[in-house]
Amino acid sequence: YGDDLQKVDIYPTKVPAASTDIPSPVREVYLEAQKCHAVEAWNATAAMCRRAVQGAVLKLQGEGSTLYAQIEDLAKKNIIVDDLRAWAHTIRGIGRDGAHADVPINVTEGDADDALKFTEEFLEYNFILKTRLAKRKPALASAP
Repeated sequence: YGDDLQKVDIYPTKVPAASTDIPSPVREVYLEAQKCHAVEAWNATAAMCRRAVQGAVLKLQGEGSTLYAQIEDLAKKNIIVDDLRAWAHTIRGIGRDGAHADVPINVTEGDADDALKFTEEFLEYNFILKTRLAKRKPALASAP
């Protein structure tokens, strides 16, 4: 009551979460990306999403000296489908913008939102869904 009231913001506004089906350290990097997003650190969000995707690509045994080459290697080996290849390259590009000082632009909130969402979907498809399907295979095999 009165005129001395102050607005209080509590951070993070959303508690970071990630499935334990995502392998370490990819999971920890993805959680860090979420923390960066929660405090509106758009460049840092993008850079951490890129790092999470590269960690995932390496776990999936993408080979090459650059992230671009590693993503292309996974697509060539049919480990990722073309849509996931495109998503990975989108995250790679946004992450590059966030991480490199020689890029004349900053990552926008919309770009950071996209990077985080695409990263979530990339990890979901490559780790979480595959783990769920592997757990269901015995039940599916015994079904009439």
